[in-house]
Formats: sequence, C-alpha cells, structure tokens
Amino acid sequence: MSVTPPNLSYAVTISALGTAGITMVTLIVLGLAIVTSLFDRQYSAQASQLASTEQRYPLLFERSLAGGYRITMAGRIFDCNDACARIVGYASRNELLSNAVSYSYSSSDDLSQFLSRLGAEKSLTNFERHLHRRDGRPVWVLENANLISGVASSGDLIEGTMFDITERKQAEADLQRAKEAAEAASLAKSEFLANMSHEIRTPMNGIIGMTELALETELTTEQHEYLSMVKTSADSLLTVINDIREFSKIEAGKLDLDTTSFSLRDHLEEMARSFAVAAATKGLELVCDIRPDVPGDVVGDPNRLRQVIVNLLGNAIKFTDRGEVVLHVETQEKTSQGLSLHFAIQDSGIGISNDKQKLIFEAFAQADSSSRRKYGGTGLGLTISSRLVEMMGGRIWVESEQGHGSTFHFTALFQVLPKAAGRKERESPFTLEGIHVLVVDDNPTNRRILERTLSQWGMRSNLDSGWTALAALKRAKEQNDPFSLLLLDAQMSGIDGFTLAAKIQQNRDLPSPR
Repeated sequence: MSVTPPNLSYAVTISALGTAGITMVTLIVLGLAIVTSLFDRQYSAQASQLASTEQRYPLLFERSLAGGYRITMAGRIFDCNDACARIVGYASRNELLSNAVSYSYSSSDDLSQFLSRLGAEKSLTNFERHLHRRDGRPVWVLENANLISGVASSGDLIEGTMFDITERKQAEADLQRAKEAAEAASLAKSEFLANMSHEIRTPMNGIIGMTELALETELTTEQHEYLSMVKTSADSLLTVINDIREFSKIEAGKLDLDTTSFSLRDHLEEMARSFAVAAATKGLELVCDIRPDVPGDVVGDPNRLRQVIVNLLGNAIKFTDRGEVVLHVETQEKTSQGLSLHFAIQDSGIGISNDKQKLIFEAFAQADSSSRRKYGGTGLGLTISSRLVEMMGGRIWVESEQGHGSTFHFTALFQVLPKAAGRKERESPFTLEGIHVLVVDDNPTNRRILERTLSQWGMRSNLDSGWTALAALKRAKEQNDPFSLLLLDAQMSGIDGFTLAAKIQQNRDLPSPR
C-alpha cells in the first residue's frame, strides 16, 4: 500500500517552475504591492487636498469683500456672507438670516426686470440695480448673478455677488447736476450777450451815421481828421459787437438758416466788388474766379454765405500787404441731397504756421495772441464761419505756409432750382464763336480766368502782359489773322491800359480792334 504526500501536486508545480519561475512570481507580487502603495498615497493626498479646499471655500466666501448671496426666485435670502449683510444694512450674516429677510428690491418692476433678464440669459454681468437698506435708505449695487437649477427643495436659486456703488452713483448724479447748472449758466450768459449786443448796436449805428453826415459838411483839415478817426474806431467797435452777438446766438442755439432762392453769381460778384476799395488802397489785385459749371441760381441762405465769405475775404486783405487775393468757386459734387460747392479764398499774405492752423478756428483764438500783435480782432470770425459752414452742410479748412500766403477752403450744400416745364433757354442775339481776342493783363491769375471764360464762349484768345502787345498785334496782321477785340487792364506795372490803347491808335500800321 502506497501513501501520496498531501502537497505533491504543488511541489511538482514549483519544481516544474524552477528557479526562474519563482523569481518572476516574486517580482509580480512586489510590483502589485508597490502600485497599490502609490495609489493609496495619491488618493490620500487628493482626499486631503479636497478636504482642505472644502474648508477654505467657506472661508473665502465669508471673508470676501464682495457681497455673496443665494436667494430663491421669490426673493427670500437662502444664504449670504457678512459683506452682503452689511450692504443691505445688517451687522452680520447671522443677524440677516435670523430675521428671515427678503431681498430688498426697490420696486416690483425692478424685480420683474431682473428675473426676466436672468431667466432669458441665465447669467448677468455688471448689472446695476437699486435696492433698499434695512433702514429704508437707497443703495446702488453692481451685480454678477447666475441661475442655478434644482439645488434646493424650493426650486431654482439665484447665486451671485454684489458691490456697493452708491458713492459712485452719487458722484455721477452730482456731476450731471453740475453739468446742467453750467449749461444753464452758459445759456443765460449767451442770451445776455446777444441781447446786450443788440442794444449796443442801435446807438453805434447812430454814431456812425451822424459821423458820416458830419464828414460831408465843410470842415477844417483838423476836424475832418478827427471825425475820420471817430468813424474808423466806431466801425471797428461795431465789428466786435457783431462778432460777439453772432457767437452768442450760436452758443444759445438761436442761429438758424433762412432758405431762399438767389442768384449765386450776382451775389458773389457783389461781395467781391464791396472789397475793391480796400484792396486798391493796399495795391492788391482782387480777383473773383467763378467756374463755368457753377449754376447761376441756387436755393440756400445768401446772408450766411455772405457772412462767411466777407469774413474770409476781409481777413485775406487784412493779412496781405502785396500781391493778390482770389475768390475761387467751383462745383465739387452733385448728389441727391443737392449741389456741393467748393469755395477757396487765396492770398499772398503772411501765412500761418503749422502749429496755429487748427487753433485759429477755436473761439477767441488768434494766430498771434501777443499784446504787441500788428493785426487786431476778436478771434471770433473764423469760429463763427466754421459753425455757419457746418450748418450749411459743409466743412472748412486751411492750407498755408508761413510767409507764403494762405488758402481758406470751405464747402456748402445748396439746392438747384428745377427748370420750369417747357421753358426754353434764352438764345443769344449774336454769336461769339471764333472771334479772335487779345488779352493784355500783367496778373497771371486774371489772364488764366479770362482765357477760360473766353474759351467757354467759343472765342480764340491770346494772352499778353504789356508792351509786347504791340508786337502781337503786328504779328497777327502779318499772319492774316488780326484781332477783332482787345481787352486791356487799366492798371499795369510799367504801362497802363490807357497809354497802351493810345499807342495802338496812333500807329497806323497796326489794325484797330475794338
């Protein structure tokens, strides 16, 4: 009878594995032990960190300077921190929660608006609201709120933060009241200046009128000199008064445009002629250059247009001691809103430095503000002109170089009169087509304008500047193409038009054009 050892199979297995097998099993067991140990340590660390975070979160909520809260949709405060309690007038969170206080909306409309926006957007950022403190005083808050669904038995909750911005809102209200008070004071000042300027103009017109009448009577040389000085001073004072009056009306919002139809060309030429004496006194050439494409009749405010151009032409002559002053007018653009015209007043005067070119359009500003300045004025003319141009739908700007003159540009909108149905254009009783013309003028700007005008009429023109006109007449006769018309400038450097005309008439070898 044989006996089998109880662990024979296990022994056989171990024996079969051998030494290498035992080593492999040992390594596997050790590896599993190490992995288990590492996992346990990591889990313990994460659990510790989570517990620490959960402990810190309430501390951050409680110690935050922002008022944190949780409220029900009905407005009952579910939870809050001390900062929130202080904002609504309670000493602490516990005091507020123990009194079962509802959220203190300033009105049911504010609550409805808040809940409506929050329901639609789910969150609100930088939302300003008006609440009431415990004692009834108002408080403004800046809120960030989120809608939290299904976290309480009572339904959805609103969770958010708030900051007290009452002082800021009070400062804004004070600033608005101060602004309104300043505007009211400015309006009262402007109305006072406008009324006073009107009252002062009446006696000033009397002084100027009586002085003019006195100057027409028999006076001694000394008396005439004194009265002339009175009139000059009175005219200057009236200009200052008019500037202040217009500026005050603009500030008070009482300056309106009067729209009417008028002859633009006649209006512009009349304005230019009104400065002829002033330009001639200084020896300046005054030129009015209206392009052929500019319509004759337009709809606009002729008085305000005149005010702008008179100011710019007056300044151009005042600041120019020699050379020329030119008024250019051309069509800039035709739109559905009307006709945009481009005006330019060009001079060869003292010019304006680059750093002063923007300053001159500001109220009471002058390019030369020193007490020793050569040219006077209120500094309001360009400001008034700028406002008027804006009212006429345009803009104003300047191109200038110190010592080399200035060009003031501005644009304005006008309406063109529609042509009457069935109306025919008036036909000229004669034709100028092909007529040969000699233009004699020492000013290149005048020659250029006359050449353009004559070409528009279909005439053939030659240009000259003085004595050489005699040679031009002779040369045209030799070429069998004599001049039929001669246009002479009356005043030219070196020779005047009358002397040149007499020389031509005295020379029997030359043709005698008109």
